[in-house]
Amino acid sequence: MTEAVFYKLTDKDQIATLGSILVQSRERGWRVAVRCNSDSDALLIDRSLWKAPDDGFLPHGRIGGEFDQDQPILILTGSHAPNRPDALVLMNRYDVDSSEVSRLQRVCVLFDGRDERNLASARRLSGQLTDAGVNVVCWVNENGAWSRRQEL
Repeated sequence: MTEAVFYKLTDKDQIATLGSILVQSRERGWRVAVRCNSDSDALLIDRSLWKAPDDGFLPHGRIGGEFDQDQPILILTGSHAPNRPDALVLMNRYDVDSSEVSRLQRVCVLFDGRDERNLASARRLSGQLTDAGVNVVCWVNENGAWSRRQEL
């Protein structure tokens, strides 16, 4: 059964949180698609992953390359993920449908919890996924610590 994990960030860096999620996903042997809002966001994530320390390198690519289907982590802006991901990470995005979710082990939603529009969008998606029978988990980062919550 697919699990959706929402990460409400109030004082934690999205890129650092993404890095942790990607490491954990790869440790499970999962392929991952990271869905961004824009090409500039995708480029920022790509560059950040290349700057990781040598012992923390995460093999990845941006969509549009010759080997997209082989990428363990594929950064994209659209919904098509040729790497056949087990996990999908949405970066300030709230567009995933139930047929897509049913093919995944996990959906992670990272969003800025200080932005009311992002919070409202995340709550809507959380409700939609819950109504579709997806197990939804919510984590909130406040004052430098993560805490699990029943809802956003």
